[in-house]
Order: sequence, then C-alpha cells, then structure tokens
Amino acid sequence: MAQATIIPSKLSIRHQFEELPLFWQFEPTTGTKPAVTWRGGMIDGEFEVEYDIFSKDWHVSDLWISADNGQIGAAAKGSLINLNADVDERLYLLVLDIVTFKYEQWIEERISEEISQLRYAA
Repeated sequence: MAQATIIPSKLSIRHQFEELPLFWQFEPTTGTKPAVTWRGGMIDGEFEVEYDIFSKDWHVSDLWISADNGQIGAAAKGSLINLNADVDERLYLLVLDIVTFKYEQWIEERISEEISQLRYAA
C-alpha cells in the first residue's frame, strides 16, 4: 500500500546578525532652513523569514534587535526587542530594508537548501 508523504506548505528560517550598519538621512523640520545630516549606527539582532512553498514567495516575518542593558563587558548583553511596525514604523522599515538588502541572496540560498533537503527526505 502506498504511503502519503506530507510536505509542509511553509518554511521558517531564523538568523542572527551582528553589527548590521544603519545609515539614514535626517532632515529636521524645525528652524528656518532644514539642515540635512547623515546619521549611522550598528545593531545586532535576529530576523525570521517565512517562505511559502506553493507561491514561492518569502518575506521577513519578524525582526528583533539586541538592547544594551547598561552593564559592562559580557554582562551588557541585554534581551532582544521585537520590532513592531505599529509602534515605530520608521525604525521597523529601516531595519527591514537593510536586512532584506543585505541578506536577500543568503535567504534565497538557504531556502533552496531547505527545499532540496525536503525533496531528498521525501
């Protein structure tokens, strides 16, 4: 008798990043003449990608950034803060754009590997 193999319809991949560069243009609206400056920083965190096997679409489903808790050395490692577009859309979209830009090729390669493993297991 033939046995059916159930293949999941979605994949989820979680990845940790370190020192992700954030650069953005800042234009204050106060004053008579707006000054344009560039600001930058580096962040650590994690992101999660969901991939739909049937539509072959992927998207970053969750973003977390690491927070410094004010301690020194190894003790300074704080907890991860989940970014929410409803709370601060600007920060969420900034991190999302940079993660997508920097990791797009890595994400697609990782998805291909996961699909290959599913096919091999089936």
